[in-house]
Amino acid sequence: MGEPISDGIIGALANFTQGGRGPEHRKLTQVFVSCGCSDVDPFDETTRTPNKVERITTVGQAALRRPHAGRKFAEGLINQLRVSNVFGSERQSYENNIKLLADELKHIGWSLTSDGHLQPPDKIDLETGGRPALDEQIDRLKHSRDDPGALLGTAKDIIESACKIVLEDNQRHPGTSAPIPSCSRTNVRGSRHESRGS
Repeated sequence: MGEPISDGIIGALANFTQGGRGPEHRKLTQVFVSCGCSDVDPFDETTRTPNKVERITTVGQAALRRPHAGRKFAEGLINQLRVSNVFGSERQSYENNIKLLADELKHIGWSLTSDGHLQPPDKIDLETGGRPALDEQIDRLKHSRDDPGALLGTAKDIIESACKIVLEDNQRHPGTSAPIPSCSRTNVRGSRHESRGS
């Protein structure tokens, strides 16, 4: 799963601040610091320039190139938009911007909830993804703290995937239609058998 950043997403986020609207400059600075890209922020506190659009575009381009900065950049700006009521009481005046951002996110497999939360792709293909896909699920779990439903669904997927990987590694997988309790029992029995043998 890639990070939720692209040229289109950077442009869509910048559009929210056209005409000075959106989060204050100091809030943008907080986001840029948290994503590790404040070193390229061209903002001059004395002259209060450049504008928000240019700041977001410049820092966004750096976040696009730096590992792990893209998600923090996008999530940070979306969180600030949410705090500024862009997805709430001010939604009507931002409707086109919200649609554009949602479309850009959808283009790379991410989504935006109606209340302004960034959502990773729903399902990772664990059949073909193996351990890297499991690691992505674990990362997704770490970043879904605000959504109990996503936490439970992801936790269930991780347990099933881990169980399947262990069983396949030990040539004990009962088949694709076996329910998780069956897989768990098989896994536990196999672990006990191996520990007795060693």
